[in-house]
Amino acid sequence: MDEKCFVLIHPFEIIKEALSRWAKNFMPVVAICSVSIFTTRIFQLIKNSMGAATSNVAFLLSSLLFLAGLATLIALNAFICLLAINFLKGDNQTRPSFASAFDDTRLCIGVYLKALFLLLAFVFAGLLVGYLFLLAGFFFSSPPLNAGKMAILVAASTVFVVVVISVAWYGCFFSLAPLIAAFEKKGAVASMRESRARIRGNALRYCFIFILFIAVYLGVGLCSYYLLKQVTHQRFVLSMIDPVMNFLFGPIWLALWFVCYQKLTELKISSRVK
Repeated sequence: MDEKCFVLIHPFEIIKEALSRWAKNFMPVVAICSVSIFTTRIFQLIKNSMGAATSNVAFLLSSLLFLAGLATLIALNAFICLLAINFLKGDNQTRPSFASAFDDTRLCIGVYLKALFLLLAFVFAGLLVGYLFLLAGFFFSSPPLNAGKMAILVAASTVFVVVVISVAWYGCFFSLAPLIAAFEKKGAVASMRESRARIRGNALRYCFIFILFIAVYLGVGLCSYYLLKQVTHQRFVLSMIDPVMNFLFGPIWLALWFVCYQKLTELKISSRVK
């Protein structure tokens, strides 16, 4: 098959199937995802309770503890998300048991985490490079300003914007890597390469699905906040909007992610047959 000939995915068909999987597995996936939200809240409380460091040694130790806790939180949430996906990947007739889904997750969590951390490292490194360019631009364009310093600032800002857009674009291309690594037992680098190959030709449609999801999420969240504000001004009630939204929409995001992976994989197999 010619490399320039792509079979297109249908975003609304993917959304429809993802919502169907979410509805049929509503209770288990929401219960599983609630654990992720609970652990994230605990981590935030612990972080907020940490006092300000009084010395360089204390600052270094607190920073190391924070990074270790963050890495642990990411790994734990990754396991929980993959466990929920193993429920969502069941067919319409049967629902996997918790034991079988847990075993499947346990067997592939290692390669999933490698691909996930490589993806996060790529995003972090790209954003760090862009930030350093922007920081250098502000440093070399300190007052008093002149034409040369303004040119440096504009150039640094342009590089920053280009780097951020590039990281977002290629992050989108590489975003299926954890699922490819988990379900096809590929290495982290090979999974990122394979993710780019599968999304290429469908990148705009793929991005549209998640942009639409974010728009709906924000719309529902803002409407809920506005309606509740008409009834009550209690901070506790209003602060519950975000956790409830995460309970409902988190599994939908996972379902969309998995169905996109499934459809793009099917297109790859069908293109080889042709």
